[in-house]
Amino acid sequence: RTDSMVVVAVGPSRWIARVSMTNTPIRPGPLSASARKSWSPTCASGVGDVVGLGARDGGDDDNQRRRIAVIGGGAAGLAAAKVFLENSAVFDVCVFEARANVGGVWDYNAAQNSANKRLVDIRKDNGAPLPSPMYRSLRTNLPREVMAYMSFPFASDAEFVRDARRYPTHEEVQRYLEAYADAFHLNKHIRLDTEVVKITRSETRVTNLGPAWDVLTNNGTMDTFDAVVVANGHYALPRIPSQLTIEQGAPSLVVHSVHYNDADHDAFRNKRVVVVGTGASGVDIAMEVAEYADEVILCYRRQSMAESTSSCSGNPIELGPTRGTRNNIRDARVAPTHVAKDGTLTFEDGSVLARGDFAAEDVVVVLATGYHVSFPFLDADNISWDDNNVRPLVEHIFPTQGDIGPTLSFIGLPWKVVPFPLFECQALWISKLLAGDTSATMPSDVVIKESVNAGRPAHHSHMLGDLQWDYNLNLLSLAGISSSSARQMHRSWRQRMYDASGRNKRARGDHYRDESPFDELDL
Repeated sequence: RTDSMVVVAVGPSRWIARVSMTNTPIRPGPLSASARKSWSPTCASGVGDVVGLGARDGGDDDNQRRRIAVIGGGAAGLAAAKVFLENSAVFDVCVFEARANVGGVWDYNAAQNSANKRLVDIRKDNGAPLPSPMYRSLRTNLPREVMAYMSFPFASDAEFVRDARRYPTHEEVQRYLEAYADAFHLNKHIRLDTEVVKITRSETRVTNLGPAWDVLTNNGTMDTFDAVVVANGHYALPRIPSQLTIEQGAPSLVVHSVHYNDADHDAFRNKRVVVVGTGASGVDIAMEVAEYADEVILCYRRQSMAESTSSCSGNPIELGPTRGTRNNIRDARVAPTHVAKDGTLTFEDGSVLARGDFAAEDVVVVLATGYHVSFPFLDADNISWDDNNVRPLVEHIFPTQGDIGPTLSFIGLPWKVVPFPLFECQALWISKLLAGDTSATMPSDVVIKESVNAGRPAHHSHMLGDLQWDYNLNLLSLAGISSSSARQMHRSWRQRMYDASGRNKRARGDHYRDESPFDELDL
């Protein structure tokens, strides 16, 4: 009976399409001219039609182009656009960027941030739009050679270069990204000042790899795409430690590093500053405010709350020896959990730091505790992202539940990585699957299950660290790139220089950026 028949279309991988279960064909509703041009039925039956993304069968090339929406014009979104447009006979790409320029987090407007970036206590945050997490003095924590895309060297003698140092400023990275966009002619495919506010399954259109998607923007435009690549970064919402409590009426200033402004010296002058978090931003902030503060305590956790003991309860906290150019930075291997009204801090092991000679209002806590990922434009039907654990995903990219298939993907979730080349590897695999390239494959169900259930703390689900190199090579293999070609693309010198950079940072501490012995390496 045709009114109960199920028609299944199997794509070039494991994905199975959603199709009509009635005798009413699925056909597009009113679409823009460009959408009408890109729509072409590739699997029609008397029961239902599956459209777009079908096998290329020698028809009109224009009608076969697959419309790809990329959400975000930062480093990840640019990499996606570049990789897809290398196959422009197959893909028509549109990048949506909410800012007025490409670059994402690297697009730091100095004048705007100097005027608007002020320290905001987390208790008084009124929900106003957040400033860029970038700060004026920021320099990269990776050598420029390592940071570079595989396809575009970050050379110190390139035409765009204004800062040739191995660890350049954020302005230099922004110039590099703009040069990348120019070199691969990406700008004409980017809609600036256009924020995506909603992505929903198209009710009038499906593909043989999964649903098509309606993309609504803040400008009121709605367009339909065969696939969506989410590349909006992971510096969206400040992450405030859930265990931190602040006593009512405490005058101490407690801020997140997103509001840090290195020009706001008076906020730290002659104060006790407690910086929580020893990532790149936490260390940089501690070093900078130490030039003005009386004392800086840099806190980091060596054990989880479950592993910590109460044997130090009520005892003074143990601090490391002083260091820094003014000899006023000390390390604490625990994180604060309570700020009292008089400025006393209690830490996760029960130890305390009395305010001593400092007035309560002279205690400043800076939370360099990272960010939550956020996808406010997505419905959480088949995917969730609480506690920075975007799941369930295969290889940190494709949702594995439901019938979404590869038509929705994520680029840029892994962290503690060299991001730019990783973005290109992810984009290459996505593009090969969406193009129907038979050399591209999906992992087996066993591997997928293992990748979903990695057994890590939730907020570390996407942390790779030393696993990033094998991860990148595996993505290239899944994209159908031979082992020898993959290793040529993902050159081993990058890993050696990355490792040497880490050793140099540990050995030279605060001065690692300007004392890098990489000329001695055989790269």
